[in-house]
Amino acid sequence: MVGTVIPAGMDLIAGLLPRLPTGFVKLGMVEAPQARHDRQALLAAIRDAGD
Repeated sequence: MVGTVIPAGMDLIAGLLPRLPTGFVKLGMVEAPQARHDRQALLAAIRDAGD
């Protein structure tokens, strides 16, 4: 199976260790932008919690 990693998951994929079992969630073109927004909001909340 071939897939595309949306920008919301690129940093996560880049940090995976070799041979680490990985799972993917199927998203459509409608859900992908929302997933990116949700990821950015999560990262912003984490950054703000450190202040």
